[in-house]
Amino acid sequence: MSWSGHCKHLLGKLYATLELDDSLDFSIANVPCAEENYRTCMERFPGFPQIRFYDNGKVVCNYQGNRDPVVMKAAIRAGVCPGYNDEL
Repeated sequence: MSWSGHCKHLLGKLYATLELDDSLDFSIANVPCAEENYRTCMERFPGFPQIRFYDNGKVVCNYQGNRDPVVMKAAIRAGVCPGYNDEL
């Protein structure tokens, strides 16, 4: 399955964030919404692209802050999640 233009654009920003500081500890994952599970997937991920922070496999934050690489780097470094949505 191919990535949308929006997802590809965000992926570039995430890689740019990593390039700013190679000591950042985060991973990038792709959640494919294939035809056979599209409805279920869209219930879990209602919009694309999304940035979620996980801790030990549990969602702790649905990041809704600025997607500029410098801003995202600062948020990751500070352990802060701007735009925190506690209705996960």
